[in-house]
Amino acid sequence: MADGRFLPGICTSRLNHRRKLFGHVFSGRYKALLVEARSPGYLKTVCDYMHLHPVRARLLGAEERLLSYPWSSFAWHLAAPAHRPAWIRVDRWLGEHGIAADTAEGRQQFEQRLEARRAQETDGAHWAPVRRGWCLGSAAFRLRRETTLTIKVIAHRLHLGSWKSASTRLHRRQHKQKNNEQVSLL
Repeated sequence: MADGRFLPGICTSRLNHRRKLFGHVFSGRYKALLVEARSPGYLKTVCDYMHLHPVRARLLGAEERLLSYPWSSFAWHLAAPAHRPAWIRVDRWLGEHGIAADTAEGRQQFEQRLEARRAQETDGAHWAPVRRGWCLGSAAFRLRRETTLTIKVIAHRLHLGSWKSASTRLHRRQHKQKNNEQVSLL
């Protein structure tokens, strides 16, 4: 196996043996969740879910801070802007926690809020929409503008009846919205 599969194969075999698992290390479906970005609350829910995962997975002891988990970007979110990568944006997540500015005090308050949320973790039932869903947003969340899913798939998954009736309702709503926008411009 000189073609580059030897080392990954050995690592997979050892991990599977140690943890009594089977299959590829990265097998299984990649989970992508479509999240409504325009309405408050949904981004916060998903970000909190991600950064509290080490707690649910029991990868952190009760005395360890979320900040100490090495495979999370949480430490970068708490770092001063000059010390964090430019691609990490904290303004929306801080704002959704009610923190107005990316200051040392604001980041400290942010960490305290997430640690407090960690303490509330019990059964994790409130995370079901994130864990099992495929989209997270308000009832008015317009999937056709946010996804490449066909109207048939959307109608089926959201139990909207036939795809034809869902399409008709979507077109009516878009037409009504377009007319309202034109009236507001006048």
